[in-house]
Amino acid sequence: MIAKTLVVSMFLLGGAVSANAQFGSLKGLAKKAKDAAKDKVEQKVENTKNNAVNQASEAAGLPSDNGHDASKVVWRWKGKESELGEEWANNFVFNGDRKSSAYKVQVGAHMKIFNEILPKLGSTTAYGLLDYVTFGPNKKTAVPIDEVPRYAWTKAFVDNPTLDNFKVFAMVLLYNSPTYMVYLEYLMNDKSTGVVNSQKGWMLPWPSESAMRSERDAREDYAFELAKKKIALKDICEYTCMQYQRAEAALEQGSASLAHGYFLAEELKKHMIEEHPDYNASADCVRQVNLLASKWEANNREMYRNMIDICGVNNMKPVDMPKGVNVSADIKSNGDAAAKKWAQAANLEYVKTIYLESKWHEFKNPKYPYNVTHHALKTAVIGKKGGKYVMMNMDLQKTVKGQWGMSVGLGAKLTPVNYK
Repeated sequence: MIAKTLVVSMFLLGGAVSANAQFGSLKGLAKKAKDAAKDKVEQKVENTKNNAVNQASEAAGLPSDNGHDASKVVWRWKGKESELGEEWANNFVFNGDRKSSAYKVQVGAHMKIFNEILPKLGSTTAYGLLDYVTFGPNKKTAVPIDEVPRYAWTKAFVDNPTLDNFKVFAMVLLYNSPTYMVYLEYLMNDKSTGVVNSQKGWMLPWPSESAMRSERDAREDYAFELAKKKIALKDICEYTCMQYQRAEAALEQGSASLAHGYFLAEELKKHMIEEHPDYNASADCVRQVNLLASKWEANNREMYRNMIDICGVNNMKPVDMPKGVNVSADIKSNGDAAAKKWAQAANLEYVKTIYLESKWHEFKNPKYPYNVTHHALKTAVIGKKGGKYVMMNMDLQKTVKGQWGMSVGLGAKLTPVNYK
């Protein structure tokens, strides 16, 4: 009937339209009508599916959102308040109040892990997490300390997906950073059965460590999908830019508490911005993020190394200054000059050089004719960074051609020092 009416209308209107053109137009209109009917059916099916998911979500006591299956998300602590007691509320409940004691506990747990792991970046040393929080009447239910912020921040955002709550929840992305968390390991007696400490009788509330990780991944994935729908791309970009700028401040101020910005910004860029439904590479906010990211990528090795040094300095106990020896005027003048040059390149304020030896070690080519390549002696260079005195063990070297320079000692790290 629709097609017939259209033909009559075209005839009455007149015009030099060929039969083929008329047929093509009718065919296109018929296809549009068919597609519209198909879309209507598919939408009905999708609505039915979403309603089912939403009902399941409500049954699980979780908010529903456009078909995300919240029923598959396990909130291990829901309904466990009476079992876990007041300590559970003090540590795991976060309603968005950043001044609350609960939030302070969560931030403290997060920063403890962050500050202990960061100086190990770039090494093959695993960070074994030994800190567990115990709950329940007999204090036998044990959860890793990183569960405290990750659970609380995720649930707070799901319960109330505002921008402010997202900025807190986004911190859990740090735990997904392959660089930041690659060596994090939960230390327990038996991971396969969830036995944390057999002597103390501590057990995970999960049947195994892998089950714990699976539940956590499910709830965090759900929250991030929710964030992509609830939080504007522009707001996420602005927050990401702020994190890159925090990382720059860490390099300038020597602040370990700001250094995580680089790792968080990288994860936000990859998992939130580039996967956002409104993502547009040409958008001004996205271009600004890419500009800051490219600055880090261009200088990644130097900035990354400096960040590790800074965080190491902020988390190490100062060592006492070593005792030096007297050296010749020639060694002292040339050695001090080489140390000043190194300190400038390392963004340190030069303080002094301590000479640990007075006699040169001779180094030869291991191949014939075994000629001497250079001479070296051990030193310690004292500098100042962010108001703190630091020390680096160095080798003062002199070539056979009379060139002088400082080289970082094997395995040496920038270390805080009690300067006197």
